[in-house]
Amino acid sequence: MAVADIDTQAVGDFGLASWATAVANMLNERSTQIDYVPTTTLSTSTSGYATWITIGNVTVPSWATQARVTWSIVNYGPSSTTALNVDVYAQLGDVTGNDFRLPGSGASGANSCFTVNDLFTDIDTGSQSLIIVSHFNAGSGTFQIGTSGLVSAAVDFLP
Repeated sequence: MAVADIDTQAVGDFGLASWATAVANMLNERSTQIDYVPTTTLSTSTSGYATWITIGNVTVPSWATQARVTWSIVNYGPSSTTALNVDVYAQLGDVTGNDFRLPGSGASGANSCFTVNDLFTDIDTGSQSLIIVSHFNAGSGTFQIGTSGLVSAAVDFLP
């Protein structure tokens, strides 16, 4: 339902139940939240671009043309003590977000949190997958998210 599909009420007119329902439905479709807890260790690729994390599917409303996606990874870390870098980006359906560098500390173990806020334009409506793609950049080893990790995404749809 697009904003244009909601009748504008004139000042002094009585509110109709259908109008209130249309407004409520549109507001309820504006955002979604997905939390993904890995059941096994997820490791990045050691070469090339590859899907690292499949967060889940979101339903893009018919009126939406853009989405603001805020995603975060909690408790991730390099698999070795060698410093390494991985480039990551989110992908909503066929639309790719911006590339971000996930730096390794040079020490194995969990880093606390990595959060990104990205705008996706010209998105397709309907059910779309939300994934994180990684590209091994420099160093040796992989980044991992263990079963104590969390991948979270908040998606706000925009007309």
